[in-house]
Amino acid sequence: AQTVAKKHLPDHLKAQHLDFGISRIGLKQILIRDIRLGDDLYADSAELVYTIKNLKTVKLQKLIVSGLRLTFDVQEDKKIKFNTFVFPNEGKNKNKSNPALNVQDLDRIASFIPSQIRVKNSIVKIVHNEDNVPIPFDILAAVDPKGKDIGIKAVLNPMGQTLTIN
Repeated sequence: AQTVAKKHLPDHLKAQHLDFGISRIGLKQILIRDIRLGDDLYADSAELVYTIKNLKTVKLQKLIVSGLRLTFDVQEDKKIKFNTFVFPNEGKNKNKSNPALNVQDLDRIASFIPSQIRVKNSIVKIVHNEDNVPIPFDILAAVDPKGKDIGIKAVLNPMGQTLTIN
């Protein structure tokens, strides 16, 4: 299954060196392990819980990501690098009015978004020169079935302090 999944990846993900293993596939869930996208994104596991309505319809119910580790490198010019992406991007496309994602795109992908998303036991690491600031975090998101509303609770623990955002 993992060979077939990797074969059908979009080219831009293949270029980012996406790698993963599939531990379990069942009638109601799939467990993906050791997910890596370049050097700056790693997750211990991702569990997708779904229902199969018929041979052509699968509805994602829940996504649980555990052990997510993100690394952002703050460069000398104050730009932020994540894998090969640099923010803000001031390249050739900066003056184009063509957005990367528009409202029509959101309507099309809304049906694929699970109604519950949980990211647990995770860390975002901010690196600048030799300084390294790890920020542990957990996120719980509940998505309206029509994709119109999202409720999010994030708990961050920067430098031993707890910050809850609703």
